[in-house]
Amino acid sequence: MNYLDKLKKAKILSDPIFAVHVYPERIEKMKRKIIASAMTLALAAGICGSVYAAEKAVELQINNPVMKINGEEKTIDAPPVIKNGRTLVPVRAIVEALDGTVDWNGETKTATLVSGDNKIELTIDSTTAKLNGEEKSLDTAPVIIDSRTMLPLRFIAEGFGYQTDWEAQTKTIYVSGASEEQPEEKETVSSENDNIGVQKNHKQVINSDGCDTFTQIVDKLTEGQAYTNVKLGETDVLLAADSVFGADGHHNAAEAEVFIYEDGKVKYLGSVASGGSANPIAEKDGMLYTAGHHYIGKHTVTDGALVTVEEAWETFDTEGNVTYHYSSDDGGDYTNISSEEAQKIYNDLYEEYAETKMLDFDVEGAEKEQPVTVSLKENKEEAEKQIKAALQERFEEVYGKKFDEAKIKVNKIYTAKEEQEFEPLKELELGENDVAFEASYDLKPAKDASEDDINLMLIPNGEYDEKSGWITDCSRLGVLRADGDGYKLANLGTGW
Repeated sequence: MNYLDKLKKAKILSDPIFAVHVYPERIEKMKRKIIASAMTLALAAGICGSVYAAEKAVELQINNPVMKINGEEKTIDAPPVIKNGRTLVPVRAIVEALDGTVDWNGETKTATLVSGDNKIELTIDSTTAKLNGEEKSLDTAPVIIDSRTMLPLRFIAEGFGYQTDWEAQTKTIYVSGASEEQPEEKETVSSENDNIGVQKNHKQVINSDGCDTFTQIVDKLTEGQAYTNVKLGETDVLLAADSVFGADGHHNAAEAEVFIYEDGKVKYLGSVASGGSANPIAEKDGMLYTAGHHYIGKHTVTDGALVTVEEAWETFDTEGNVTYHYSSDDGGDYTNISSEEAQKIYNDLYEEYAETKMLDFDVEGAEKEQPVTVSLKENKEEAEKQIKAALQERFEEVYGKKFDEAKIKVNKIYTAKEEQEFEPLKELELGENDVAFEASYDLKPAKDASEDDINLMLIPNGEYDEKSGWITDCSRLGVLRADGDGYKLANLGTGW
């Protein structure tokens, strides 16, 4: 049973409303693997380099609730998201933007989309869809996130006769009317044109002029540049990055320059690059891992050189069909390896990547966050206060103005010993400053709350009393996690 399955068994991830707010470190690892594991249907046309003559009509950006239709801005009820490596969009906003209509069957959880002569049927959590009555397979199933139905963009767009393009730097999706002109031939996607992996001819950015030690290089870093030390094989290595990203005091890099000692001097070996913030450079067992949507590789330093030990990648023909490839530095000839064999290695490498440690860089000029030093386990009065505040904030975040009041009671705060004895918590591998708790609460919906709003608040186990207007007896198992000089709600399951 994998880690996500264990969490589902423990009912930590089974709540469709709260699961999107779960942030344990190991889930982030799994998300990295899932996000990078396959070519996204929603963006395949744009990533593969398609260029269309028609003007772009609809513009959306990941995590941005503002959509542009022919240049005019419109706020939508939920921003596009990337889930399992695919772009999902709010159904009604995008369909209406494409001059279509939406019909929703609550019993079967099926959305029927119609635009002109085209009809699309998609069902929540099903990877089988219908396009004009013909069954089609989806790489990712439609889902409900924060009570909004989210559907795969490319399938809808192409089903309605549109094209999609993707701008990776800004995470922007463009949808345009299909031109009568033929699209330019799609380039194949490889490690080279993805610009991912080892880049031995990369123009050096970090200043190492006259440096004989790693310390001298670090002393030359300018504000915002960063560094970390790793051991690759038997070699001590300095990785220096021109820029980093991250939060909560952690800084990861998508690209870093590689330096070693040789004959008493610093030697620059080249650069390693990964696919962006979703796939930071990582390390495990003396290997560096880089990954993108179409590429996965691991690298090390051998005999004073930066070497790619293994890599696997996808290419696409003009019809969008995928072929997998593999290469290794073991001297073998892999030119005739089948796509199926290469795909297995590709997936295996992503399994390895999921278990790596994302490299944490020290940033020049950045002040380090001071960790929480006082454990709430030792101060239950303060713990209850923090838990209630965190739950109140979460209710406001999820339900908005659809509820008026919450009555919260903290029933139990687990000791460190109890955490190790209670299987759902034991599997989470909680830190010493993390606080696991059981809480119950009542919610009072706002007067204008709809039946759907009330049903949402009933999750996971509440009871609605129409006479009093209160939802009662809701209960949850949660974790409060140390975060800088405070705490945040890290997990909130559906019960126990």
